Amino acid sequence: MKNSPSRFSPLGLLLLFTPCTQAHDNLPANWCMDPNTVPVVTANFNFAPEALENYRRANPGLEVPEENCDPVINRSCGIVDEWHYANEMSMAFCGGGGGGESSMVKSAIESDHPAPFVSSPTDFNSRDHHDAYRFRDGNLVGSCVICVSKLQPPTPDPVPQEPDKD
Repeated sequence: MKNSPSRFSPLGLLLLFTPCTQAHDNLPANWCMDPNTVPVVTANFNFAPEALENYRRANPGLEVPEENCDPVINRSCGIVDEWHYANEMSMAFCGGGGGGESSMVKSAIESDHPAPFVSSPTDFNSRDHHDAYRFRDGNLVGSCVICVSKLQPPTPDPVPQEPDKD
């Protein structure tokens, strides 16, 4: 009898039987790209659909200019939809300023600004988010996250005390 490959990989079986409680973790432990850093939540947000609509009305010109469009970094060049405005509002709230390279990719690498991590509605993070996500899907809920070093800074040597001169 010939050895046939297993239909299930060990990793696949592990993922299949992972406890459901892990599905409720909002932030993956490996969110930071640098293995020497860990994600830290700096703030939380919960924007109602009305607040998102008000943000869109107050910021009509948030389009990425064609000359600043890098399709590798900013894959949404020219796409200005409800997802775009919700993403911009969450980045502005987190202090990243919004727009292109200063967003999640840069924050996850350089840890210079907190980046938004949206936990709901689920359509916001779906593969077809530009088509699926709408403000009316519910409050935009998430956290501002920054990557900080998990390495302890070196402890300085104590300053030697001068002996008493008595």
